[in-house]
Amino acid sequence: MPPDALSPTPPGRCAVAPVELPHTAGPQHATRVYKLDPVKHPLALCNDGSPAAFLLRPGSGVGAQRWIIYLEGGGQCGDAAECAARYRGRRAEMTSSGLPDGGVVTVPQAGLKSPEPGENPDFYDATFVQVHYCSSDLWSGDAAAVPGAPMDQMSHWHFRGREILAEVVAELMPQGLRDATEVFLTGSSAGGVGVTLQVDDLRARLSPATRLVALQDAGFIIEYPPYDPVTQRESEVRPLPQEQELVAAAQAWGGRGDASCEATATTEVERAGCRIPSRVLGGEHVIVPVFVRQSQLDAVQVKRLIDPLDTSAPASAFRERFAASMRGALAALAASHGVHSSHDSLHGVMNTTEGWATLAVDGVTVRDAVGAWYRDPCLGDVRHIAP
Repeated sequence: MPPDALSPTPPGRCAVAPVELPHTAGPQHATRVYKLDPVKHPLALCNDGSPAAFLLRPGSGVGAQRWIIYLEGGGQCGDAAECAARYRGRRAEMTSSGLPDGGVVTVPQAGLKSPEPGENPDFYDATFVQVHYCSSDLWSGDAAAVPGAPMDQMSHWHFRGREILAEVVAELMPQGLRDATEVFLTGSSAGGVGVTLQVDDLRARLSPATRLVALQDAGFIIEYPPYDPVTQRESEVRPLPQEQELVAAAQAWGGRGDASCEATATTEVERAGCRIPSRVLGGEHVIVPVFVRQSQLDAVQVKRLIDPLDTSAPASAFRERFAASMRGALAALAASHGVHSSHDSLHGVMNTTEGWATLAVDGVTVRDAVGAWYRDPCLGDVRHIAP
């Protein structure tokens, strides 16, 4: 079934069977870097035209049939000036040229990515894949660069976030993904947005027998007006700056957001909004159950709305209203979507040792909440939301 043929799950319906998480002894494998063959995968390109890349650590024992696919984060660039500045200052997020094909990764991997049973008791022995984020498009674009276009134009860059994940999945199918019993699509920050926008497409590409659920961390973006320092309240300008910026970026990136959401959209603003996770998940467009790990005062989101140096009483009140709006959006998610939401400004935590293992709401850590929900996402209202 092609991704565009998917339709949303009726409200209250969840069709993912519960599982146990058994473990058996097996060798621990190294994590290596792999680049896609540009001849075989000519559209899976980073912003600068270099080939897409991913990390792979084979699992061990029975855990090898459980796959974690992690989408990297790293922001975005929505206009020519942003993209040029990003390439000058954060080039590694727009290319794979510095990655050694076949090289062993020696940097310790933490949180959900950790191969250590003490830190990651549920998933330490799973087959782990980390897809390199080098498309700067929230994993949603599908546009080719124009040969010879100058660097100060958006057409200078490829935006292939959708193609990158699709082709990495295709490359891994004969390497064991085709026979996986379970797949856990995960991501943080921009990768968390990508999880929301791509998970139903992934469902269509996997075997119907493969169990698929998802986790997005620090990617639950909500629509909220910026702070107006004159009125010391929320701005009344509409459409929101976020919507205006996203419309322009989406036109340059090509591709799309969630297919089910876009099928109901009638304007460019609405179509662009189908790349906003709160609108996609809140509208019950996603079939696959998703666990959302989100801080209510996420520093990255709040920084776009108000000067972080403004600590006045009105500014603090604005932040608390934003947090209340975030809590409301999370609480309203359909029953099959789990939530762990702390009242703080942390951004991504699922790939950090402390955030994964010790950040708690209702006395339940992120690690334990995710593990319980993963075992049975259809159990009911699995939400831990700090007041």
